[in-house]
Amino acid sequence: MGIEGPSTPEIDPEVLEAFKTDLNDAVEFVKEFEASTPLQNLPSFESLVGSEIEMIEILMEKFAVNPNTDKAIRQYLITDSQEREKIGNIQVRVFATNDPDVFLGQYTDSNGSVDWTIRPLEGEE
Repeated sequence: MGIEGPSTPEIDPEVLEAFKTDLNDAVEFVKEFEASTPLQNLPSFESLVGSEIEMIEILMEKFAVNPNTDKAIRQYLITDSQEREKIGNIQVRVFATNDPDVFLGQYTDSNGSVDWTIRPLEGEE
């Protein structure tokens, strides 16, 4: 008998569809207002907490991005924010997507925690 790891619980298909709809809405928000939307601000985000791998797979598939093989079109460090004082510097990598008006931002803090944002190329951090 082999050792089995924890199984990933089945994700409700309705939650996945809500996430996909939220991604579409975030794209429209970027296009209309040239403003960013972090994944954690999407209404369906909380329903997918614990299923981050699946969430990122959907995100990467929708935007045709692979951060492991695709080169970031911009990289920079955020260092000058009092809000970020507790977590240190944040390394930002910006990836082009299959939509020329929409980009993905990968924000990695000094603890290695990664957040994703659907964003325009330029914008306030």
